[in-house]
Amino acid sequence: MARLFSTMEVDTDELVREVIPALLAYGRRTLQEQCVTSATFTACRWQKGIPAVDVAEIDSDLAEVIRPARGNAPNLTMGQLVVMARSNPNSNFSKLTGNRWPVMLGATPRDFARAYGAQNGMQMFLDIIVQPILEKMQASRHSSTHFLQTGVTPIIREGLKSPFYRYNAAFGTRREQAAMPNQLNELDPDQLGGMTIDLLGDDCIVVGSNDVGEATGGSNPVLAAKHREALIKYGTAPLEAAIAQEVADGYAELDRRMELGWKMKYPQWS
Repeated sequence: MARLFSTMEVDTDELVREVIPALLAYGRRTLQEQCVTSATFTACRWQKGIPAVDVAEIDSDLAEVIRPARGNAPNLTMGQLVVMARSNPNSNFSKLTGNRWPVMLGATPRDFARAYGAQNGMQMFLDIIVQPILEKMQASRHSSTHFLQTGVTPIIREGLKSPFYRYNAAFGTRREQAAMPNQLNELDPDQLGGMTIDLLGDDCIVVGSNDVGEATGGSNPVLAAKHREALIKYGTAPLEAAIAQEVADGYAELDRRMELGWKMKYPQWS
């Protein structure tokens, strides 16, 4: 069966057709240098603009107490419910995630209730069986935040490595720009995106790709589709803002050069 991917399209015409040619005409950079540098700057802004859940919010969500629908059922936290849902491949959670994180509990609340009574047995089941899995899951979620932002990291790194990139102190050091958004995350970001630079005669085509939503590594098509939807939902507006800022900065720089009396060096770009 063919796989269908959701995509998004963001307008770059003003940057490509107006701003970059004007900067080239009244500047010192080559076409390749300006394209790679603008793409890298845009990626840096895009990454910072993509929202991410912080650790405190994750902990708060997992600790939220869920009151049962039945009066005799115990109160459980969201984290405890997620662990128990992961043990059932037919649970709504498992279906929504493509059963990406199955667990074997090895015992049920009923097993503990038979041995220790209903109330004590349930608490012992939570403490002995559920809690160790919950703590491991919580630590894993701490290290996996900023996932959508991480898809921009390989774009930035490829841009920084290019001999056509021209440094700008406003973005911090190269090391700061290339850093992972979440230092707890040990994921190799190279599988989440990249940048290609094609030089075709007098033309230069730079393509940055955030591949969050591809079913790579331990992902699966169900979970990948949700990641792609999230990237489009939360990443489109920040990307548009990053491009708009690059356009605005380009015009501001062009005005500055003209006020300083810079001469048109490359009229072919005017």
